[in-house]
Amino acid sequence: MTLEEAYRLYPDLEWYDNHRMTVSQQCNRKGYWHLVGPAGIGLAIEVGAAAKFGSSFHNALRAYYQGLIDDPKAEHHDLLGLALTAFHEYHLKHVYPPYEERYGVEQGMRKLVRYLDHFQGEDALYRPIKAEAGSAALITPPTGAPFIYAWRLDLLVETRDGLAVKETKTAGNAGTRIQRLKMQRQVRGYVWGAQRVSDIPVTGALLDVVSTAKNVKPEDEFLRDRLFLNNRQLDEWYDETIELVRDWRDRKARYFSTGNLSVFPKQTEECMSYGRCVFWDLCYYGASETRLGEFTQDKWNPLNILEEN
Repeated sequence: MTLEEAYRLYPDLEWYDNHRMTVSQQCNRKGYWHLVGPAGIGLAIEVGAAAKFGSSFHNALRAYYQGLIDDPKAEHHDLLGLALTAFHEYHLKHVYPPYEERYGVEQGMRKLVRYLDHFQGEDALYRPIKAEAGSAALITPPTGAPFIYAWRLDLLVETRDGLAVKETKTAGNAGTRIQRLKMQRQVRGYVWGAQRVSDIPVTGALLDVVSTAKNVKPEDEFLRDRLFLNNRQLDEWYDETIELVRDWRDRKARYFSTGNLSVFPKQTEECMSYGRCVFWDLCYYGASETRLGEFTQDKWNPLNILEEN
């Protein structure tokens, strides 16, 4: 079903997406601050320049591939123009200084052109079907209430082996990142979801990683790999998702029953992943009114497309 249909048909059901699942898994306490909150409303996470640079890249790729979907005979040069304009507009609006030079708008636009030029020949073998395709599915566990799982794909492409989810990431170390993607729940969830809404077999994913490292070698700047996933792997993702939701629900129920924050233990090895956690001060010094006042309420709901727009 579409995100709009899920919001209209199931307005009172719990929803989960990759972000919500990842946050609650990485660190239960971070999950508490962001998804539950001391006042029953989660605290918003402000992301840094690296993440916003990545979003600028995604915005550009959406413009490029949507242009190709709209006009399959469009020239590469014209599509580059759409992509560069989209990157520039998003970057100027969302990426604020100070930031490292590698996350600058000019550096990003040059990297974008190199990336699209680099894969132009191979991309001609794939037919883009949908860009930024958002959908949702109702999941009914053996016990407990049903919930909605929502997703938004970068791109769905047709290959000679069936459909594939195309996922592009920016990262410092492209080689490490692409290996992580092969096992990451996000990619498997996207493939599982795409299978739910497609009449054509979805056989896996096409994984791209764009390196943002300083002085990266040309041969290491852009990596691509094809990931094939079978039914066993996708069934495993489905079963694990149900278990993770069950565990998270159980933690929330115990917290609301006892008020004991220890039911959301800290995973302290995650405190400095991708820089210092935004909730560091709350965990280290305590959740005073002053510190809580530094955060805004998290209002993100991928199902609420109509009101968000």
